[in-house]
Amino acid sequence: MPRHLHPDGLAEFQAHYSLGSACESCGSAKLGVTVWDHYGTVPEDGSAEAKGGTGDFLAALVICQDCDAVTSLDRNRLTGARAAE
Repeated sequence: MPRHLHPDGLAEFQAHYSLGSACESCGSAKLGVTVWDHYGTVPEDGSAEAKGGTGDFLAALVICQDCDAVTSLDRNRLTGARAAE
């Protein structure tokens, strides 16, 4: 089940997965992230895990709020970042 990453975790997510802080298409910094947690688990609302930018994600989409450009992160890229920790 997908969920929107909490805005507090966006900078951590971008740094952890080596993403820029702006859209590659239009340069906007208005980005949102939709993530799919491992095996469909969703952290409890308000928890540190729910507000954080890292986790046990299966997939993620970074979506520009201005031009709708999408960057997808698949399981291999997400797993590789976790393994490097």
